[in-house]
Amino acid sequence: MWRRISVAAVGLGMLAFAAGCGGDDPETIEVDGGDPAIGEELVVSYDCASCHYIPGFPESSGHDAPGLQLWPNRAFVAGAAPNRPENVISFLMEPDSIQPGSGMPNLGISEEEARHIAAYLFTIGGPE
Repeated sequence: MWRRISVAAVGLGMLAFAAGCGGDDPETIEVDGGDPAIGEELVVSYDCASCHYIPGFPESSGHDAPGLQLWPNRAFVAGAAPNRPENVISFLMEPDSIQPGSGMPNLGISEEEARHIAAYLFTIGGPE
C-alpha cells in the first residue's frame, strides 16, 4: 500500500516539475507586417487611452472600455473571436465584423495601421 502511494507521489512530483518547465511567459505572438513601436505611436495618435486602460499611459482611465493590460493572455477579441492577430486586425478595422454593437467605434483604421496596433497589443503586459 505504501509503495503505491510513494510511486504515485513521485509520479505526481515529476508531472508537476515537467509542467513547470515551459516557463512563465506566454508565447510571443508575431504579427506579420506589424511593428510594435509604430503601433504604440498609432495608439497615441488615435487616443486609445482616452477610453481604454493601457499600462504605461498615465492618462488612461479604462472607464469607458475594457483595459488592454495582459492582452497576449486574453482568450477572445471583444468576447467573440479567438485572440489571434487576424481577428484583432479585423476588429480594429471594422469592429462590427467581429462583435456587432461592441461599443468600439469604427475609427477608419487601415489594414497597415491595424497590423502595427495589433503587434503592439501583443506586447502589452500588466499594470506598471
